[in-house]
Amino acid sequence: MNALLATSLGLYLFLVLYLGYRANRANGNTQEDFFLLGRSVGVWLLVGSVAASMVNSMAVTGTPSLFYTGGILFSQMFVAVTAACGLMWFFGPKVAAYARNSGSLTQGELFGRHYRSRPMHLLVAALGVLSTFPFLSIQLAGVGKIVSAGSGGAISFESAALVFALCIGLYVFFGGARAAVWTDSLQGLAAFFLFSLMALLFVNWAGGLPQSLETVRTVMPEKLGFTATSTRLFLDSTLSWSFAFFLWPHLFIRCFMAKKPSELRGVAVISFLVLISLLTVILVLTIAATAKLYGTLEDPDHLLATMLGLHLSDGGLILLILVLALTMSTVDSMILALAAIISRDLRSIEQSDGLKRSRLSTLAILGLATFLAINTIGQSALVPWVTLGASIITLLLWPLIGIFVLHQTKAWPSLLSICAGFTALCIVRFTPAQEILPFGFATTSFVVGGITFTVSSILLGAKKQ
Repeated sequence: MNALLATSLGLYLFLVLYLGYRANRANGNTQEDFFLLGRSVGVWLLVGSVAASMVNSMAVTGTPSLFYTGGILFSQMFVAVTAACGLMWFFGPKVAAYARNSGSLTQGELFGRHYRSRPMHLLVAALGVLSTFPFLSIQLAGVGKIVSAGSGGAISFESAALVFALCIGLYVFFGGARAAVWTDSLQGLAAFFLFSLMALLFVNWAGGLPQSLETVRTVMPEKLGFTATSTRLFLDSTLSWSFAFFLWPHLFIRCFMAKKPSELRGVAVISFLVLISLLTVILVLTIAATAKLYGTLEDPDHLLATMLGLHLSDGGLILLILVLALTMSTVDSMILALAAIISRDLRSIEQSDGLKRSRLSTLAILGLATFLAINTIGQSALVPWVTLGASIITLLLWPLIGIFVLHQTKAWPSLLSICAGFTALCIVRFTPAQEILPFGFATTSFVVGGITFTVSSILLGAKKQ
């Protein structure tokens, strides 16, 4: 198993690095080429990159366990994907056109230039880092643990995380966005194939899908309908993840890459079909695994791993390659987005024109993320913020509406909405207030941000373009 594992990992990483090498040869010499592939990405490559970047390693752990522990709560994933693709369909062409015309390379630049506000520019950049960096580091830690476990301890957690980070660092450093888009598409295809294979195997092992559905209805009927508690959780998660899937920096700037802004409507539609199909496949295999294993697991995150281990001696290898594909396709996009923030947003625009600085920023981001990933203290400090990341970046929805729906030019309503929403989020999340209020921190921050934006727009008489 160890020999098969090592060979498979070696071949997979070699292929990814080769694509990075080819991407480097095809790249230009500007930051626009490095971060946005010269704004020349066609529909199908953009679909592959968007879909692969939206799906991460949680699709193997957290998403299946969501059905195992919460039943109907799994439906929030379908709502989130639908809403995210809807936002891309509506805002995507507008965002792409504005970014192209203004020369914006980052999310912060777009907001800052529209509102003519350096504080807005820096605040958007800060939200991007705060919502993305912890997620990046935890992803690296997760893949290190999985590789170590898959090797039976022959590969240490630290070594696995370091090798994995080094591989991503190499192809991102040299290949930039071109390497990320190419490898994302490859890894997205690999993930879809492996999930489909697992669904067929799981349904067969569980005695067929009708039998699995009947078993689920029998063993967990209380989880197949909404209650007061599940409704609160559903609303909170749906509000945050629905908007985050579009507003996270590594996904938002995918709009900047489009060859033609108008093509983003097609990208949104095709991405929706791909992601809904993938979620359906994951739901099918999760139902089969739940029917077979319900009530026997100490950790629901191990649902798929346990199911594979019971029936397939080399099942861990399938799961490992799947996790690698999902993680790498998300991590490379996050690294590029954060590097763009460091090299562009945290400096004046006049000082930021440097491809060397951009590449070094990717190494700095990856180095810090890897250090925290393999450091126990660092991991424990980041975990609480991972759960908050989606809610934090959702606060940008109101400023986005201010730009492209209300056509505002004054920054104050947007600045105040972000600050008020973030304050409400922290109060509800880290104080006993969460036990008193009828909604969770994501819903509360969203509502507070929206009310603040509306009231301040009226009182301050926000100008229109």
